[in-house]
Amino acid sequence: MTRSARTPRPLPIELADEALLLDPAPGLIWPAERTGFVADTHFGKGAAMRRGGVAVPTGSSRDDLARLSALIERHALERLVVLGDFFHAPPVAGEPFVAAFMAWRGDHERLTLTVVRGNHDRPAADALASAIDWQPEGIREAPFELRHEPLTGSHGHVLAGHEHPVTTLRGPDGDRLRVPIFRLMPGCTVLPAFGGLTGGYASAPVDGEARAAVTPAGIFDLPS
Repeated sequence: MTRSARTPRPLPIELADEALLLDPAPGLIWPAERTGFVADTHFGKGAAMRRGGVAVPTGSSRDDLARLSALIERHALERLVVLGDFFHAPPVAGEPFVAAFMAWRGDHERLTLTVVRGNHDRPAADALASAIDWQPEGIREAPFELRHEPLTGSHGHVLAGHEHPVTTLRGPDGDRLRVPIFRLMPGCTVLPAFGGLTGGYASAPVDGEARAAVTPAGIFDLPS
């Protein structure tokens, strides 16, 4: 008998006196507002790399859109906020991602899609503006401040991306597994990168920081 696959359960947390969930998509869910946050989707990165002569497989953006759909359906989201770097590079007319995204947007036409501009989004200006609510960094969603870069906010607890944080888990037999993490710091939470081709960067924890690892089995608190 084969065991049916199960979606790993989100991890409940509290930030700024609000009940939230860390989802293994990875994303951050605010159930009371039917809102989800993800960071650093970097859509179109594969196409940009192929244009530069790097042989990477196609389909990564479609896979990422499918994971977003699963996240939206799992939590019955009415709004999705991307905390910067929605694009990796300005989209090119005729690029497969553009058609795939617009089809995806049609499937979620009632969803409000807000994107906080990141450094990779700036050259794209307001691309696909008919389907995306573009916003500058630092918009307030009390008790949170939504940014791309994780700076201390003046209008609440900052939710951010940009860092693509990862860590390496080590097993007793010397096995190693590099996994994305959520960084939960005083006044600021940094989300792991959502995009499948984004890569990641390790960083030393700061005083008072908690970390949660995103693994195939679920999300786990890491020792401080």
